[in-house]
Amino acid sequence: EIWLWLEFRRVLFRSAHLGYGVEESAVVTGKMYEEIGPILEKYDLFICPTNALPAIKADIDIVNERVIINGKEQECADFAWCMSHPFNMLGKLPVLSVPSGFSSNQVPTGIQIISRSYSDELVFQGGYNYEMVDPWLNNAKNRPFFDWYSIRSEEHTSELQSQPEL
Repeated sequence: EIWLWLEFRRVLFRSAHLGYGVEESAVVTGKMYEEIGPILEKYDLFICPTNALPAIKADIDIVNERVIINGKEQECADFAWCMSHPFNMLGKLPVLSVPSGFSSNQVPTGIQIISRSYSDELVFQGGYNYEMVDPWLNNAKNRPFFDWYSIRSEEHTSELQSQPEL
């Protein structure tokens, strides 16, 4: 059912790229829900990546810079890489983003767990079950290392240096 996801994104990007007004956007959103609704009624959860790319430059100029995914330049650079937009537009669907590991260049990645309208408990249960199978956060090698002692010592030293002598 990958073709459906691709069509779903195509409709979304076309609407974003053409700058539809409120009424047209409501029509597009309705069409999107017509496509994904039956899948969500058939299956408890729909799982997909949070982003189409492991990372994008923090200072990207989406107007003047190209975004390329799988060798293809994207028409709508601000929507092309972020796979959460469709579910943001569909508002009624509960969505949970969960860490899924690291890309080949060690950037953290994530998945989205989506369920039918008003079935929030299903996405929470899905997220919990995923965490039990792959306890990403409970694995010390996956957490960033912070040297709290050094940070606190530096703060304390700067506080002492800024105080007037008695």
